[in-house]
Amino acid sequence: MFGTHASADGDALGSELGLSRFLKSLGKEVRVINTGGLARSVAWVAEAGEVEEYAAAAHDAVIAAADSIVVVDISNWERLGAMHKPVMASKAVRIDLDHHPVASCPADLSINDTSAAAVGEIVHALIGRMGGKMTLPVALPLYVSLLTDTGSFKYSNTTVLTHALAGEMISLGVKPYEVYTRVYEGAPAGRLKLLGEALGRLTIEPEARLAWTSLPRAAYAASGAKEEDSEGVIDQVRSLEGIEVAILFKEVGPGEVKVSLRSRFHADVNAVAKKFGGGGDARAAGMTVKAPLAEVEAKVLAAARPEAMRGAGAR
Repeated sequence: MFGTHASADGDALGSELGLSRFLKSLGKEVRVINTGGLARSVAWVAEAGEVEEYAAAAHDAVIAAADSIVVVDISNWERLGAMHKPVMASKAVRIDLDHHPVASCPADLSINDTSAAAVGEIVHALIGRMGGKMTLPVALPLYVSLLTDTGSFKYSNTTVLTHALAGEMISLGVKPYEVYTRVYEGAPAGRLKLLGEALGRLTIEPEARLAWTSLPRAAYAASGAKEEDSEGVIDQVRSLEGIEVAILFKEVGPGEVKVSLRSRFHADVNAVAKKFGGGGDARAAGMTVKAPLAEVEAKVLAAARPEAMRGAGAR
């Protein structure tokens, strides 16, 4: 069985699909079960019925009976959301694949490579170690993993290896323009309106080298957008000249806020996220905090300002 964090992104979905498809080609019985539905931008990668949305009545027995459970890209087990408790109660061998500094993810087997640009790189290496050969059905989701977690190959985590693997996948038939278009273009009108709501709330703190914005529930109502339509907003904030740290606060429910943090050069936003039970890596991290939006803003900003100034000074 495969699983990943709730609201699976391109790396999470791509890496679990790539490895699960390879194992199926070896005749293994595999099921991919995730908490929550798939975002529009990456849902097309999965075939019909290939990814099941977790429901206790349908899946708790499956999880309990599994021989092994492979989780990808989660940093800590609680990010499995509603699946957390049944997964931890299962007697299955638990295997963790990740490229983030692991906060709390004790597993029977943990493959953690913080030098990897995406978990997709780890999966590619694992398939090679098993003597497997890449095929287009496996390469496509792994390419999505690389594309999305490197910001279309422009983030600082992009390496020579990343480009080499992308080239191999292209040689197998992956079409870069088609993938990019399906992931990043074709946005619904609500997404652009939501971006307008976010930019209208933008706050810049030049002395702290920090910029941030918030999306309260009212912003979603005004734009007709969904929570997944906030994808890319944080990158717009991060693009500001002179900014070291960018933060996006998203009110996802009463007293519940998702926080995304990005750094440009030397600030360690993972250190900030860990203070609130979250995680990620030095340049991109996040967490969910259960408190009113204004309270979360105040506490996170107080923790982020010193790190932003430290990072800016380290240039």
